[in-house]
Amino acid sequence: MLVRAYRLTDRMGVVLLKSSLAFSDTTLAGIHIIVSAVGRALGVVFGALFALLALLFGSRGAVSGPARRVSGSAARAAGASAGGVMARRAARAQMEVGLAEDP
Repeated sequence: MLVRAYRLTDRMGVVLLKSSLAFSDTTLAGIHIIVSAVGRALGVVFGALFALLALLFGSRGAVSGPARRVSGSAARAAGASAGGVMARRAARAQMEVGLAEDP
């Protein structure tokens, strides 16, 4: 009788283990389907967002092109202004030297 009870509990344990394995496999498969669908959807959303940002701020984008032109003209104006200031200082220094030697 004891052997039969042991075999019965052993088989019930095997059935329990196999059914829990099947349940966990099914659950993991369902979770994988959900996660992969969400991942694909997020990939599409972020891909479109990245494409839009690349279009706007790329090397020839709608924002970076005019910004590059404005910053280039500002840099040229600043360089010309600095060159003018240096020329005025040099001319002033020559005038002061010339005035000091005359008397």
